[in-house]
Amino acid sequence: MRLLRKFWNFLGQYQTAAVRWLHAAVVIGVIVQLLNSNGMAFNRTTGAVLATPIAEFSTWLHIGLGLTLAPLTLVFIAVAIGTHGLRHYFPYLWGDLTQAKADLAASLQLRLAEPQPGGLASIVTGLGFGALLLAVGSGSVWFVLWRNGSAFTHSAKEVHETLVGLIEVYFVGHGSMAMLHFLSWLKTARAHPAPERRNER
Repeated sequence: MRLLRKFWNFLGQYQTAAVRWLHAAVVIGVIVQLLNSNGMAFNRTTGAVLATPIAEFSTWLHIGLGLTLAPLTLVFIAVAIGTHGLRHYFPYLWGDLTQAKADLAASLQLRLAEPQPGGLASIVTGLGFGALLLAVGSGSVWFVLWRNGSAFTHSAKEVHETLVGLIEVYFVGHGSMAMLHFLSWLKTARAHPAPERRNER
């Protein structure tokens, strides 16, 4: 619990409280979705949910959470971009790769570059926004087609599963880099502890 609190404080250096809470909600939602998708099962002929407790629970939980995650993702991205601006996450749209090149040079020297506006970490976060939008967007399309008994339902399901694969790759990569930055910050914080405050009388 103490380590989790420190990680929360670490994120506070780069994210406002609103972004942190939304970030946490989206991450938890994505993890639950990835886990419960393993229990989903449909009849290949009719497209109906298989009448087993695990299949029904997993499928309807996935649908319900997915429909919640879609607007939550939009709010999260809107707040994050509203706080930092588009150029923070997508500097290449302005032809600005100065910080990204500096971060890449540091990485090639096996140095962990600090997250900076327009840097590699920010650009990767921007790509993560895109991956999230593709996942929730394709999932929403699949749900609508499934509910309407469309002949394209199975194709939409396959597209959604493929795009979710991007989230899985991003989740591992982004999460690993976040942990490396956190451990580096933790090591620095332990080496240079903040002075204790004296009680004023």
